[in-house]
Amino acid sequence: MADNFGSTSERSSTDYLAFLDGLRAIAILSVVFYHLYGDRLPNGFLGVDVFFVISGFVVSYTVSRRYRGQSAFHFVLEFYARRFTRIMPALLVCLLFSALATFLFVPDAWLSTSISKTASSAFVGLSNIFLAKGTDYFSPVTEFNPFTHTWSLGVEEQFYVVFPLLFFPWVIGPRGKRFSALVYGALAVVSVAVWLHLLAANPLQAFYMPYARFWQLACGILCFQLVSRIGERTGFERHCNLAATIALIGLVATFALDFGKAYDGLENIAAVACTTVLIGCLYYLGSDRAPHFAVLEIKPVRFVGWISYSLYLWHWPILVIARWTIGTETTATKLTALLAAVAFSLASYFWIETPTRRLRLLRTAPDIAVVALFLAVIAAAFFGFKLMQRQSI
Repeated sequence: MADNFGSTSERSSTDYLAFLDGLRAIAILSVVFYHLYGDRLPNGFLGVDVFFVISGFVVSYTVSRRYRGQSAFHFVLEFYARRFTRIMPALLVCLLFSALATFLFVPDAWLSTSISKTASSAFVGLSNIFLAKGTDYFSPVTEFNPFTHTWSLGVEEQFYVVFPLLFFPWVIGPRGKRFSALVYGALAVVSVAVWLHLLAANPLQAFYMPYARFWQLACGILCFQLVSRIGERTGFERHCNLAATIALIGLVATFALDFGKAYDGLENIAAVACTTVLIGCLYYLGSDRAPHFAVLEIKPVRFVGWISYSLYLWHWPILVIARWTIGTETTATKLTALLAAVAFSLASYFWIETPTRRLRLLRTAPDIAVVALFLAVIAAAFFGFKLMQRQSI
């Protein structure tokens, strides 16, 4: 999910928005808790919807501040160079490790099913397309597939194909800003309509396909475009604090409440709406936020947000491998799997994510060289996966 879970900006920068890491913490904890105790947090999976909104806001916020008058070609190239640097190192290591663990611990009969194909698709950002053709996300089969969670990364990676092209007009002038907002608004409306239709006609496509999820990412983009244009304070700080408080309470309630089949889709709309309002209000308020929002910015909460990408990557395959080995029926085995996932996440964050992001070579090399390098690395990782696959047969 990417910048599904990426940092908003360098944390030492004045552009850093600490409250977004607090929201990331809420989202990732809801997803992890749902995967461990789904009956106690029935809508915890909506944390992914929250991440989509955050991602739309973050990429808009970030690239608008990094634009320095370059051409559209260089604007797009820089965007992809930064996305590859942020997403791929941790993802590829996780995929290769998960594949090795899968070949070691998962029975051969299961390897011949969708697991290997999901993994293959994940290396090229297409696992959601493959999963849309098969099994329900909530079925027992997906619970034993270590790569199921990569569907959301696929949605974001496919979204990033069009994002810089549609957002570039925003950074070049007033007319471009109106054009970009109009296009994103129109596409969001179309996406919602398609999603509502697919909820009944083809639930798998409604869940997995990028055109059915586009509206959630677009809400984050439109939120940034709207709030960044408001400009000076308008005297609505008190109303914004109230709206943000209601939105935060509503978001937590949406995770916890079981809406039932009769309200299929309402929980997604509620989660996206609450997240959009919350981000918009907190960004607009700045230092005028009500005191209780400080909980989103305390260091332990922000730290969970910092490692949220790694935690999302690792918690699911660790949990699935635990199901195949020690089981996850008891509190003790669930806690063991969770501790292992946290350990791998911390290792990924401190030894892969952070060093790669700060690597001088990647920061100073031409964008086209960075993109070419990562394409080669992806190809090499995919080849390594196929080699492991052959050895396991």
